[in-house]
Amino acid sequence: MKFRFNTFKQAVDGNVAMISAIAFPVVLMFGIGAVDYSIMSKYVQDLKQAASAAALAAVNEAQIAFAAKEDVDFEELMEETALRVFASRTEGLNFTDVKGVHVVTEQSGNRLTAKVNYSAEYSPQVMSLVGPSVYKISDSQRAIVSTTSYINISLLFDVSGSMGIGSTPADQELVAEATGCAFACHTNSSRGNSSYDRARANGATMRIDTAREAAINAVESIKSTVTIDDQVTFGLYKFSNEPAEIMSASDARSSDFNFVKSKIQSDVQMDIYGTGTNVELAMANMLTTIPASGTGRTEDDRVQYIVVLTDGVENTQSCMPGACWRPHYLANVNSPFKKYANHEINYAPSTAPCVALEAKGTRIYFINTEYIVPTTGHIRGHDRNRFDFIEETLHDLVDERMKDCTGSADQVVRTNTPQQIATAFEDVLGDVTSPLRLY
Repeated sequence: MKFRFNTFKQAVDGNVAMISAIAFPVVLMFGIGAVDYSIMSKYVQDLKQAASAAALAAVNEAQIAFAAKEDVDFEELMEETALRVFASRTEGLNFTDVKGVHVVTEQSGNRLTAKVNYSAEYSPQVMSLVGPSVYKISDSQRAIVSTTSYINISLLFDVSGSMGIGSTPADQELVAEATGCAFACHTNSSRGNSSYDRARANGATMRIDTAREAAINAVESIKSTVTIDDQVTFGLYKFSNEPAEIMSASDARSSDFNFVKSKIQSDVQMDIYGTGTNVELAMANMLTTIPASGTGRTEDDRVQYIVVLTDGVENTQSCMPGACWRPHYLANVNSPFKKYANHEINYAPSTAPCVALEAKGTRIYFINTEYIVPTTGHIRGHDRNRFDFIEETLHDLVDERMKDCTGSADQVVRTNTPQQIATAFEDVLGDVTSPLRLY
């Protein structure tokens, strides 16, 4: 008997079958659970696609009505369309209970937005044995369309002395070789004989040169987005101590892209007299220069955009013919500021003009060409104090003021290098004239 028992203990026949019998239910459960999870993942994706389709359909429907000049409530139209499309796309989702869908719509000028928020519950078949009996699903999808409409883009260029710095460290070296100074010493000279012109003749590319070329290339890129005659017009403006008009948006040639580019090429040059910077005055001047933003449905009722290129560091100093190195009479200093001499005070721009522009429906963008602290050339002691204040206090404050001015961080692009400036112009003007897209 003992021999038989020992033989039985040592026998291995049938072990695989026994182990398989024990493991099979577990393996089966995991297998079915994996299928269960796969099904749930598919439903999650289906819901997201349904919300995407609903949002896109909503803005597309509104865009068609907008182009046809239909007298409808666009926000209501987008909401009804989104709800209808979402319901039709989720009708056949078994095991998924759509608990709620909420559509948020907005019409702002020629920009239409639809955001579809949804929640649902999935009841698993096997996973509930080891986990929750119900899995909650929630997400949102948003679509924005800039409608095919008439728009005006006012480009406002800072042409003050700080835009005369070399675009790169290598360019700054070339400026120093030609002028003996770091930057902003290109003043009170005739055009062609200024140290700005000598530096360019020495092969230096200034920041203003980079900005000019970036603007020209961006204007050229917009050509492909224009679908109707005179759809996009441009106004061109510049400023240092005071604002100046290059070309009015009401000019008969303001929709001629080639003419606009030629005016940017010829007239966006560094100011060799003014030297100071008055962003606030330049923005306030736009209040009386451009009309209130319209619906975009006709040539006489355009949506208004302002794109400002500046480093945003205000400077009161002035060197006008016959009256050099004194505070400019139109400067309006605000805190925090730093004074280095009677005529030299730096501070960040006020956002006051932006409030009035936004009240007129104007959409503002800033290309913040962050103030460059020079790395070469002769730098005086009080200038080093200036640069320390700008780097430590004004760099971030200027960016914050710009965001407050536009009302959105998305409408401010902080740049430093030539490539960043070029990309910023393309992105900003592309955003203004953007086609249907999903976010």
